[in-house]
Amino acid sequence: MPPPPPPRGRGRGTVVPSPHGRHPPVKVRLGGPVHRLSTADSEDSVTYAGFRETPVSDVLGIVFSKDERGLVPMTSNDVFVDLGCGHGEVLLAARSACLECRVLGVEMEPATYRRACEATANTDIEVLQADLDTCFTEPLKRMSDRNGLDPEVPLMAQATVVYLFLGEWANLSLRSRLMQTLPLGARIVSRSFSMGNEWPADAELRAGNDVVYRLYKITELVKSRAHIASKELEDRFGLHWLQPPPGNYRPAKFEEAAEQKEGLMFKS
Repeated sequence: MPPPPPPRGRGRGTVVPSPHGRHPPVKVRLGGPVHRLSTADSEDSVTYAGFRETPVSDVLGIVFSKDERGLVPMTSNDVFVDLGCGHGEVLLAARSACLECRVLGVEMEPATYRRACEATANTDIEVLQADLDTCFTEPLKRMSDRNGLDPEVPLMAQATVVYLFLGEWANLSLRSRLMQTLPLGARIVSRSFSMGNEWPADAELRAGNDVVYRLYKITELVKSRAHIASKELEDRFGLHWLQPPPGNYRPAKFEEAAEQKEGLMFKS
C-alpha cells in the first residue's frame, strides 16, 4: 500500500515521523508509478511516472509531422527530447517525421534504457541514461558528447520540442523549470495530462482511443509566469511528496472542504 498522507494540522512540507523516530524514503510500485514521501536527507533520483508505451502509429503524422498537418510540425532546426522515453517508440516517430532534426531520449530505469537503445540502434537517435532533474541543471557534456549540441549547456536549455507522458503531479512539479529553462519558441507536447489550470494549452488534439495531446508554447508571457507552479502544486497535492502521490490522494485542505460541504448539505 502507498504511504499515508500526513495528518491534518501538520506544517507545510513536513513528513510524518515513524514510530522509530524518522520516516525513511518509501518506494511502492502500484501499476507502475512510484510514490514516495520526501525526507530531509532524500538524495535518490525522482521517478516522475511509471511505464506505458506509446506506439509510433499513435503519434506519427497526427502529432509529429514535417508539414502543418500535425500538432507539432518538425524542422531541421529542432532538438526533440522525450523526457522518460520508455522503449523509444516516440523517438522513432519524431525521427520519421523529420530526418534532419536531432532526437534525444532520456530514461532513468536501466532495463528500459537498454530497450530504448536497442530500438534506436540503427539510427542517429541518442538515448541518455539520466534522471529528468539532471537535464535541467547539468552541462550536457556529463551525459553525452556526440549529438552536436553545446556541451556546456543543460539539455533542456537547448530543446525546442519536448514530449511528456508523465502525470499531473509530474507536470506540475516540472512546470516552473520547463517555463524557465526552455528557450523561447520551444514547444511541449503532453500526452493525456495537462500543465494545470494556470497554464492552458495552446492547442489540443484528440487521437485514437480518446487520447488527448496538448500543445504548450514557451513565450515571454509564459516565462514571466514561471512562479505560478508551486502554488498549484501545493493546492492540488501538497508539497511533501518527492514522488507521485497515489491517484486518490488529496491534501487535507480538500478533505476538510469536502467534509464542510457534506455538513452543510446534511444540515439543509
